[in-house]
Amino acid sequence: MNAKVEHRRILLADYRTPDWLVDSIEMEIDLDAEYTRVLTTMRVRRNPAEPDGSSPLVLFGREQQLLGVQVDGHEIAPGDRELSASALVLRIPEQCEVRIESRIRPQDNHSGLGMFVAGGGVIATQCEPEGFRRITYFPDRPDVMAIYTVTLRASPERCPVLLSNGNLVASGTLHDGRHWARWHDPHPKPSYLLAVVAGNLPHLTDQFLTRSGRSVALKIYASPDKISRCRHAMDSLKHAMRWDEDVYDLEYDLDVYHIVALDGHVGAQENKGLNVFDAQTIVADPDDATDDDYMLIERIVGHEYFHNWTGNRVTCRDWFQLSLKEGLTRFRDQEFSSAMSAAAEKRIAAVSRMRADQFAEDSGPAAHPVKPESFIEVANFYTTTVYEKGAELIRMLRLLIGPTAYLKGIRMYLTRHDGRAVTTEDFVRTMEDASGRDLTQFRLWYHQAGTPQLDIDEHHDATTHTYRLRIRQSCPATPGQPRKEPMHIPVAIGLLDADGRALPLRLRYDVTPCTDTTRVLEVRHSIEEYEFVDVPVAPILSVLRDFSAPVRVTFQRRANDSLFLAIHDTDPVSRWDAIQGLATRAILEAAEDFRVKRPPRIEPDFLNVCAEILSGEADPGIAALLLRLPEENTLGAAAEPPIDLDCIVAGRQFVIGTLARSLRDRWLARYEELANDEPYRPEAIPIARRRLRNLSLGYLAVLGDETSIRRVIHQMDNGANATDRIAALSILTDLDFPDRIATFDRFYERWRPNDLIVDKWLYIQATSRLPGTVERVRALTAHPAFDLLNPAKGKALLGGFCRRNYVQFHEPGGSGYRLFAEMLIQVDRIKPESINWLMPQAMQWRRLDVSRRHLIQTEFRRIIDTPNISRGLYELLANALLEPSASPDSPAMG
Repeated sequence: MNAKVEHRRILLADYRTPDWLVDSIEMEIDLDAEYTRVLTTMRVRRNPAEPDGSSPLVLFGREQQLLGVQVDGHEIAPGDRELSASALVLRIPEQCEVRIESRIRPQDNHSGLGMFVAGGGVIATQCEPEGFRRITYFPDRPDVMAIYTVTLRASPERCPVLLSNGNLVASGTLHDGRHWARWHDPHPKPSYLLAVVAGNLPHLTDQFLTRSGRSVALKIYASPDKISRCRHAMDSLKHAMRWDEDVYDLEYDLDVYHIVALDGHVGAQENKGLNVFDAQTIVADPDDATDDDYMLIERIVGHEYFHNWTGNRVTCRDWFQLSLKEGLTRFRDQEFSSAMSAAAEKRIAAVSRMRADQFAEDSGPAAHPVKPESFIEVANFYTTTVYEKGAELIRMLRLLIGPTAYLKGIRMYLTRHDGRAVTTEDFVRTMEDASGRDLTQFRLWYHQAGTPQLDIDEHHDATTHTYRLRIRQSCPATPGQPRKEPMHIPVAIGLLDADGRALPLRLRYDVTPCTDTTRVLEVRHSIEEYEFVDVPVAPILSVLRDFSAPVRVTFQRRANDSLFLAIHDTDPVSRWDAIQGLATRAILEAAEDFRVKRPPRIEPDFLNVCAEILSGEADPGIAALLLRLPEENTLGAAAEPPIDLDCIVAGRQFVIGTLARSLRDRWLARYEELANDEPYRPEAIPIARRRLRNLSLGYLAVLGDETSIRRVIHQMDNGANATDRIAALSILTDLDFPDRIATFDRFYERWRPNDLIVDKWLYIQATSRLPGTVERVRALTAHPAFDLLNPAKGKALLGGFCRRNYVQFHEPGGSGYRLFAEMLIQVDRIKPESINWLMPQAMQWRRLDVSRRHLIQTEFRRIIDTPNISRGLYELLANALLEPSASPDSPAMG
């Protein structure tokens, strides 16, 4: 078994300060796709805080040819250096200049880390988290911060553009015809923020005037066929810069800000002054970008810009602190995006993602705290827990201490720690100093894994006009954490009367009356009781408003309360939650009917509420969110294991079909009345109208008659924008009709020159619920449109199937698991750092029925027995196969 390979686990408890510090680094890089020469000069000194005082300088490095090492201008003695496959160890004076020359081969690097060749022959880098060690030898850890100067040299024909971090300070032409450019970043930064881009990249230019009056030159670089479609990204950047000034009082600190959109690349990098994105998250026009693409571009451009302060100027001490920058910055990008448009819809979408993805992660073998305690492969840290749950922690902090104290705390944090690498503890302590509040118990959110559970009981006394709430909190055991301490949980509530009016929220011992219609209860003990006074009638409780904490709630409501809240609650998230609860119950009840082989049924009241929302909701965007049924993965998480997946699929299809047939005329009326002949605009009102119109088209298509299918095909062929065409294609992927494959092939032939649309074409087919999808995905891996070495294609097809196709991934014969295993092994050989992206569904295997558990476990074992799998894949599979009560720090496999 492959378990004989030793994979060392890194522990947070073992952290020690760096033995050596680097004050400055100068890099001279002679760029060429085949051989690139890197000359690195570092001013190093022993860390005065280092307790030993005798340890050598350890420089991490891999997959490069070392050509020479000099110390203070002299070749180092052979006995003073040790070279291994992963490090260069030097015995040097306490303070000196170290000069290292090495050579790398970018064209042979398919890992996506270090220096590589992207689409169009562009040479680029990705250094986060540990890619810098593939470029040169260096103490490659985030708490070693230095001032960087980078000189690039290359052929002007192959690489007319030469970019790195900071400001351009000099450039020119060499005697051999090559040109050069020198970039200097005056701000200390860790090695993971270095960036280099060189190639034929035309640019779009603009400028931004800061509030202090400085002019910042803005440039977006992209391939010649895409540069004309970068205007939306530029506008998003300027909006983000202004918003950060207006809300956080944070001004940009360099003379230039550059964005590069790479073909054949996946990801987004916040490198100081030089952000690097995949083209899908920068390039947009109505022909190839959907409404979701436009909003994603706005949010991600904002996210990477916001890192300039929360991540770059103040960074994380070690990778265990990753959420310090990513959770905080994800919260900031969510708030920015909401400030631009459709705040309620975007909050609901974020909550939906949390419940579908992060709650599942928290309930399986991959559960880990927001600040993990150990790892084998650091790339596996980039999870929904670190990002999405990390963002919810910041949201809770703001709710608990108030927006004024929160902003004061952010400014204090950035001022106090500017130019330093710090921890989540430093952040929370600053929030305590800014607010005067003790957040000791709140810190548990960073250290305890799992999703807390709130069980709520209520009692109204009509005689005393009092209303009592009892809230019990608990948290299930997770790997390595069998017992949990009570958390500090903000629970936002409202009380409504039978007419939907807000009732007073006055607790018995309030000193001053509460006039707000929402009140935050701070649940801190295992059981908390609250008594509200002056409540003359039995209220309807609206709980966890705006998703005030990432918790599950169990509350046995009166029969009609959820129906009432779905129509009348003034909090959009709670309203959405109410109808999601109704839909989930309807589907799971139908699933149980199928299981016991009785005719399924659906409550008329649920149909009536849906009809009222469809016809009466003023905001079509909200209506679309309310009427979209929960996906199978969310339903599976709500069901008790072992999950009867086949019955859940049947129950969901029954409810969809019933809604389609019962409300057919209303769906058709909405589809027709929301048609719009105006030019495409990615703005809130037309986006909302398109959402409900395309949802209506989907429900009509479920009817399966020829007219309904032709209507969808007509929109696919004749839709005026990518949103409508892609929505139609997404509907068709779940429909079995004559010439289905020919229809998809015809779409491909039309859009074949547009790689962004082709990526969507691959993804949509990979997510089809229809039988035969596994065979279709396998066939598409040999299609000319697919290239496993192209990360964007791999993400579209393999990510679509493994990550998002809940139905056919779990195909009862196990063919989905076999394809998953084959693809996992292939990707692991090419780009092992991306393996974790394919794993979330598979990690929930213990919740499945016995037959499926056996099938997927067989594939897990097959992968583990494959020779030379990466340490990252080993770690993920070891965690997957852990017994639920075991710790990931214990030996996983014999």
